[in-house]
Amino acid sequence: MAWLKTQKRKNPKTNRTSSYYSINWRDHQGRVRQKALGFLLIRDAERALAAFERRLQSGEFLDVGLPKSSPASSSVTLPTETRTLTEFLETTFLPRVQRDRASKTYALREGSARVLIRLIGNRPLADIDFRRLDDFVTERSAEGVRNRTIQIDLTCLRLALKLAVKRGELAELPKFPTVPLNDAKPHRFLNAIESRELLQAMDPKRAQPRDVTRGTPPEQRDPWSWLAVLMALNTGMRAGEILTREWTDVKWNRGKNGVLLVSHKPKIAWYVKMRRPRAVPLTRELRRALEEARDWGVSSTWIFPSPRNPKVRRKSFAKALTNGCDRAGIERISPHGLRHSWASRLAAEGAPRRSLMELGGWKSSEVLDEIYSHVTDDQLESLMDRMGIDHEEPDGLGDE
Repeated sequence: MAWLKTQKRKNPKTNRTSSYYSINWRDHQGRVRQKALGFLLIRDAERALAAFERRLQSGEFLDVGLPKSSPASSSVTLPTETRTLTEFLETTFLPRVQRDRASKTYALREGSARVLIRLIGNRPLADIDFRRLDDFVTERSAEGVRNRTIQIDLTCLRLALKLAVKRGELAELPKFPTVPLNDAKPHRFLNAIESRELLQAMDPKRAQPRDVTRGTPPEQRDPWSWLAVLMALNTGMRAGEILTREWTDVKWNRGKNGVLLVSHKPKIAWYVKMRRPRAVPLTRELRRALEEARDWGVSSTWIFPSPRNPKVRRKSFAKALTNGCDRAGIERISPHGLRHSWASRLAAEGAPRRSLMELGGWKSSEVLDEIYSHVTDDQLESLMDRMGIDHEEPDGLGDE
């Protein structure tokens, strides 16, 4: 069954508002497809609809993917032959990602592309439909892959097919299956007490090296790893943003305690995730720690230089963070979990949503709601106390 859709648009030929008609129908997958007719009289549009229904009943359009037409063009000429997904990913999509994105993003897209090539790479672009994508999700789930990883693979494929549509090698983007995050691990974050215990366990001033004649010598704690954890808990910056900062990014005279600029670093192929720089204010504790770090005797333009070569930056502080959690006796946490902790504590203190988005560098508030706005049981009890809500058991309920 097909039907007419009427819209009022300005006809560029007559410079008047006229009726613009298009034919709509549902394909075998239940999706609404559309073919534009243009600016016609109602009787001409009805004649075109009757002719189209006759062709539709004969099965002529059931297996043909017609594109959604635009007002400027009532028909789109599709290529007679389309490349396979493998050819398109290797010759067009991946070189484009490597040229326009950071190295870490390219590595992520390349890993997803290899999976796509292995499972559906032999299919032409025009043959990739909802049913094949649903089979892809089933195959990945059977391999024991987490749903989050499957979502990343589908995102890579969506970007590649969007590029194919833009280049005219594909009629339209197919419908993608929904992959629920029912196997997502709960986000780990630290409360105020755990954060203080972690910093104390990693503080280099609390473990001075000394000479021993027997037994195991005391471990020497890395001061830069302690500074990185302190910066993450005080600013909410991502691990990549922290380790790519230079001393020129610290603006000591701006704001109350100074600010730290989070901007692009083209010389090391590092770019801000949301593609726009931001200024993160420093706390008094962090400013004091940065002033002390300048006197640690390492000549480098990087705030966090590599221990082997001060001319380059260090790559990670995850291992030192794990060791610090073990010494503090708390559950292990990832560097990104420190960002969770920062956002959770600000949200619990009533920080405005817009301010939190600007400080943390988020584009969508949905991410903030679903991931970062954690509320602990203690914070809920404190909120109820301030509101005057009595949550003690009434008399008689505890006797049974």
